[in-house]
Amino acid sequence: MILSPKTAYANGRATLVSSQEQGPYRIDVSIIPGRAVLFNTHISILIRSLADETIITQASVSVSATGQDVKAEADKARACSLDSSLPVCH
Repeated sequence: MILSPKTAYANGRATLVSSQEQGPYRIDVSIIPGRAVLFNTHISILIRSLADETIITQASVSVSATGQDVKAEADKARACSLDSSLPVCH
């Protein structure tokens, strides 16, 4: 996903999931809800100058994500519903 330079404001409920320094910037990534949900996760990215904490508003940002193997999680849930004593269920 490529976002054009726009200013966006969050409502303060986002959960910080990553904060790192890259070059002269600090990049904070937050999400709503607090645990990523497929097709329903909102991302907030805050970029600040390390030199003076200025918020950078003119930036091009590319976002990509990877997650759990959904099919494997569904298979695990199905197996546990049939036999909750399986080791993967604990």
